[in-house]
Amino acid sequence: MQNAFTGLTLDRAVRAATHDYRHRLPQNKIERKGGVISLIAPPRNWSQWRVLGPLWGGRNSPAGFRTMKVSFGISGNFQSTFDVELKGGDQLVHAIGPGRATVVLTGEQMSEISIRVRSHSVPLAIRVTYIT
Repeated sequence: MQNAFTGLTLDRAVRAATHDYRHRLPQNKIERKGGVISLIAPPRNWSQWRVLGPLWGGRNSPAGFRTMKVSFGISGNFQSTFDVELKGGDQLVHAIGPGRATVVLTGEQMSEISIRVRSHSVPLAIRVTYIT
């Protein structure tokens, strides 16, 4: 059997053997992180703050800032609107759900992004999806 990787560097031989094409991605490709959580929105009262994750801004971030995009909707049979508050850094973002919101950090800071919800009518199960 002939050696198909003769003349290749070790790195290229491993890539060819495993069909790993990640080396074609730009070197400044940002790793995106996110998740899904569930919250209970009590009627007319705020739920407790729930941490979504850390977010940081600064010179090492693309364009000097970082964003977290958050979408929220009802995961039950009831259809009602609800309030959402997102806090992080020096921002407090208000939104009405179901919908989306974005938290942007600027400057040299790191902060945990937190969320809380409240229903306008009956208790609701809220599904929150976020990505940095």
